[in-house]
Amino acid sequence: MAVQEFGIPSGFEADLESIAGVAEIKKVESEDRKVILYFDEITTKPICLTMDVIRTGMVAKSQPATVRVYDYYQPSNQVTAFYESHVLKNSDICDVCADCGCKGARRR
Repeated sequence: MAVQEFGIPSGFEADLESIAGVAEIKKVESEDRKVILYFDEITTKPICLTMDVIRTGMVAKSQPATVRVYDYYQPSNQVTAFYESHVLKNSDICDVCADCGCKGARRR
C-alpha cells in the first residue's frame, strides 16, 4: 500500500469531492492541514491528480507546503517535495488586507 500526503497551504481548504472520482485512490482522509490518499501500490504508470482548494482566509507571505509519498508498511521508503504559490509567497499585508491603512495598496 502507498500513501500520499498533501499539505494544504495556510488560508486554504481542500475540496475532497474534487478527487472523489479517481479510481486508483482507495481511501481519502483529511487531518489538520493535510489530505492523505491511499493507493494499492505505486507503479511505473503516472497518475495525474488535480485537487481543488478553496481560499478560506487571506494570508500573506505563505510558506511552502509538502507532498510526501511513502510505503505504508515501510515508511522509511519515502520521497518528499515542496510546492508553493509564487504570487502568495511574494504577497504582503497590503495585498491581502484592503482596510489595513496601506497607502497606495496594491490590488491583484
